[in-house]
Amino acid sequence: MSKEIIGIGSKTKCPILVAGEYQQWKRRMIRFLDLIDKNLMNSIHEGPLRITVTIPETVETVDSPAMPTYQVLKQHNKYTPA
Repeated sequence: MSKEIIGIGSKTKCPILVAGEYQQWKRRMIRFLDLIDKNLMNSIHEGPLRITVTIPETVETVDSPAMPTYQVLKQHNKYTPA
């Protein structure tokens, strides 16, 4: 495959990795991902967004001790289409 064809970019097709040309491919891939969404590289570098739910503080009762406010990961079955 010629270098001219490999170098041609597209907004809908990602660049092809060719043996020995990783650095060029890396730059083209970053540009390609930036065209899709500016926040995509942030997500790749920082990892996925982890949604948490705050559990409110509970007071002490006869049956249970007091619990401070804490956060847990949101369960997948608690997500809504909105």
